[in-house]
Amino acid sequence: MLNLPHTYAALAPRLHAAGYAVLPLDGKAPKVPKWSEVAITQQQVEQWAAEKPKANIGLRCDQALMVDIDIEVPAEAQRMTQLILNQFPGGLIRRRGDSSKLALLYRRADLDGVYKGQGQKRYCHSGGGVVELFDNSGAQMGIFSTGLDGGDYRWDGRSPLDVCLNDLPPLSLEQWGVLRQLLTREGYVAAGGGAVLHKLPKRTDAPQLATGWNEQVFYRVGALVRQGNDTAAILHEAKQWRESGYTEAQTQAEVADMVERWERHIEDNRDPDYEAWRDGWAFEEAGNRYWDLDAMVPILQQAWRTTNGHLRGEHIDQYGQTRKQSYCDRFFLDPDAQRVLATTVAPEQQLITDDRHLNLWRDYWARLHADKGQPDGSDAVRLFGELVDFLCDGRDEMIDTLLDWIGYGLFHPAERLRWSILLISDLKGAGKSLLCTTVARLYGMDNASILPGLVGLLSQFNGSVLQGKALVVVNETVDKGDSSKFGAVETLKSLITEDQISVEHKGRDRHQIDNYARFMFCSNHLDGLPFDENERRFFAIVCQAAEALDADFYARFVEACHSEQGLADIAAWLRAHHSDALPSRPPVSDTALVADALVEDFVAVINDHVDANRMYPTAVRAKDMGDIVDHLTNRRVSATHRVKALNRGGWSVGKIKEQRVYWRGDSKPDNIDPDIRSELTDF
Repeated sequence: MLNLPHTYAALAPRLHAAGYAVLPLDGKAPKVPKWSEVAITQQQVEQWAAEKPKANIGLRCDQALMVDIDIEVPAEAQRMTQLILNQFPGGLIRRRGDSSKLALLYRRADLDGVYKGQGQKRYCHSGGGVVELFDNSGAQMGIFSTGLDGGDYRWDGRSPLDVCLNDLPPLSLEQWGVLRQLLTREGYVAAGGGAVLHKLPKRTDAPQLATGWNEQVFYRVGALVRQGNDTAAILHEAKQWRESGYTEAQTQAEVADMVERWERHIEDNRDPDYEAWRDGWAFEEAGNRYWDLDAMVPILQQAWRTTNGHLRGEHIDQYGQTRKQSYCDRFFLDPDAQRVLATTVAPEQQLITDDRHLNLWRDYWARLHADKGQPDGSDAVRLFGELVDFLCDGRDEMIDTLLDWIGYGLFHPAERLRWSILLISDLKGAGKSLLCTTVARLYGMDNASILPGLVGLLSQFNGSVLQGKALVVVNETVDKGDSSKFGAVETLKSLITEDQISVEHKGRDRHQIDNYARFMFCSNHLDGLPFDENERRFFAIVCQAAEALDADFYARFVEACHSEQGLADIAAWLRAHHSDALPSRPPVSDTALVADALVEDFVAVINDHVDANRMYPTAVRAKDMGDIVDHLTNRRVSATHRVKALNRGGWSVGKIKEQRVYWRGDSKPDNIDPDIRSELTDF
């Protein structure tokens, strides 16, 4: 496809199918009347392709956004392109011949929003460079064209032929505003009516320009200083400008003097009240929201402005006018305002990570308070140990593994635990959930999710359950007899083992997050989570006690172990006695008991279905039976496990006509029903 001529007839139908509103162009101008209003349907595209087959191709910005970097100087064009891509990565890059001029292609995230900034779309620099924003159906831009002065249009890497409109990086209305403010911050002045500005307005928020200093260099140095660049970096940048011919030459000493003058001016005009407020916020681009960095809670744009709109102060704008300006508006233009791409959970890293993510990790309660605890001789430690001993039936290897898992997870937050804990007892009130709740308190309740069942963990909107959480507790996996549990296991395995997992919040796109969560599951049923004896993502502990501990024990446990001092004692004890290493796979546990219990479940499901369809004693081929079992139980079952289950349910296995088969009844059938698979299932 890329070798086809870049003509409307060759490419327009393909582009329209990918979601783009494509117009035929004569050179760079549309060749159709009322092009900004006409409905661009498949039929219309086909008609234009037949009437104007050799026309160039323009993209009308119905749902697309284009940033036209119309800058002749290569160094400045490259600089601005990189600034924009750093802020809004992933935009497709379209160039024109071998010139430095290029355009970036994105997608509108808010289809009902008004993206235009008060009718202004041209941003001009005193050096002659222009950046234009194309953001509505009244704007179009060539994307595939030939025969143009200055060279044909070409794409760096991926083009609209490779990426559907819906797969383009989306920019929200808020982000589009941030882009306009970025241009202003870089010395590009908004101009209405298509007028190109040749001079920056005089700005009284700048120091005095010395005789012999080039104004363009001076303001560019000021922008770099405001962005936090040191003198060495700015001197290096100025050298690049001279070599590219972008500015009049200035000596290194002159540029250094400019830096010093700007730094002194900025320091003399600081607003400590505004800066203190500003440093308490971060804007998250992925969620289009603001984070209160003290409370570590997000707030949407409208609420943020409502909450902070009363805060105003004297400020000199980009036109040199002193006026009252809201802190919210100043935030956008401030290079020191904190902006992040998205959130993450990165244990023991700084608040804003090196890759510009807001770190939601909060240190675990146990790590913060273990120094206050008494590791030995405490009632809390004794009672905690007694509950663990009871749930493990006094088995030392089980006790040691469970305590090591708890302690290692608490005191090695940056390590991922590739296996989880499953506590099983048919005794209600045995203390499984109580133990898990205590562990959650050791992590800190803000770091933990405690769920009554699997629904919240497996639902579409799982972000609130998983994002920013170090521990997830499920108090009951699935009710006995619920066949959905078979499919649930595979999802749980991914959540337990993957370095990154997919989450979604209501009103936000699904996205990937780093996964440091630990998982503890409880169940009153042996077959609550179905897996075979070889499963290594779960360390299963089956408590076979006939009676729970006395009620007084649990009351004393809560009183001692859930107090701050009691939790600190347990934390100190776990820190002192847990293993410094945890195996990547759990030791042998009670998984065989779980697998054996599941046999009864398989038998019931299979026999009920066979009886309902009156399909016995006809023989079933072993391969078909494998498919039937997997379909009815919604999971893959090993051949060994399947044979065990079917034997227990009254099925025999043998051969008929050299084929391995199953049958139920006292005698082996003489034939194999070829339609048994379709009759037994809904395949």
